[in-house]
Amino acid sequence: MFNFQNSILEKLIVHRVGNAEETHLIKLSRAEIDLSDAYFKSVLLHFFTKGLVQEEIHHFTSTNGDLKLNPVYTFVKEIFAEQTAFQFQTIQIANALLQQSTHSKIKGGDLFIVQLSNIGFEGKEFQGLGLFKTETKLEFVKTQEMKTGIEIAMDEGFIPEKIDKACFVLDTQEADGYRVIVYDKSNQSSEAKYWKNQFLNIEPVKDNYHHTVQLMDLTKAFVQHQLPKEFEVSKAEQIDLLNRSVSFFKTEETFNKTHFEQEVLQDSSLIDSFRGFNHQYAKELDLQDLSEFEISGSAVKKQARTFKSILKLDKNFHVYIHGNRELIEKGVDPDGRKFYKIYFNEEN
Repeated sequence: MFNFQNSILEKLIVHRVGNAEETHLIKLSRAEIDLSDAYFKSVLLHFFTKGLVQEEIHHFTSTNGDLKLNPVYTFVKEIFAEQTAFQFQTIQIANALLQQSTHSKIKGGDLFIVQLSNIGFEGKEFQGLGLFKTETKLEFVKTQEMKTGIEIAMDEGFIPEKIDKACFVLDTQEADGYRVIVYDKSNQSSEAKYWKNQFLNIEPVKDNYHHTVQLMDLTKAFVQHQLPKEFEVSKAEQIDLLNRSVSFFKTEETFNKTHFEQEVLQDSSLIDSFRGFNHQYAKELDLQDLSEFEISGSAVKKQARTFKSILKLDKNFHVYIHGNRELIEKGVDPDGRKFYKIYFNEEN
């Protein structure tokens, strides 16, 4: 995770980038923003670092593995290598963004490009470059003292929580595409993926965080989609498997495939099914077939939120299952109505 606690805002420039349907496609700045005012500088630093909380680390890539063919990587590399190239290379970055903003639903906006120093990462400090695009401005009221009293006026602007797209590149591991964190609040429609896939052309670094997310997603997909196809399994039993999976990742420090199968799946038929699904899942999504790695606690915390333990019964009841699966039984009464029988010691 990047640490901006000791960071210093060194440079800032703003360009305006439209899309294919706009008359004025791009407006380029020929000068950097004046950062001589200390308070203004500190506010801007907060603006650009507050929302960067993504845990997963990415790196630049290209279709054939040659990083020289990734334009943004090349422009960022020039800025890191030669500080005087900042203004010129940011224009190159803005033009590269415009070239990828061809879909009619892509919104135009302001592209802020900032350079920071003293960014903490893995016990060391580095310089970094941030790219921030704001597509939606908010209206607000401001007051101003006049000779006749206090007047109000409407204006538009941005707040840190409303930045639409962002990425931050750290000047380390250049040969491997640097280290990048990325943010995009857009949905997952095809036109929304241009920032990460077409413009930046980045992918996750295959570290322990990535491996943990991958295995937890695989497990959830197996339990929710594959398991009901092969076995007679109730929703309560599916939830029990999901709960055991989350518990495993929360309590173990290392993922071992054999140990996971024995502790969570337990049944040999389930294990065989899981292995087959694991192989096919990894093949279709071009993922690594992982056998052992250190579990990332931050990844578990994030992914555990998506493991739902709620049993929904028609529109009448929601049953939250967190503990012993043996305390809930499913049955059918003589009239054909389905029911669950729940055992407990105390009522709160």
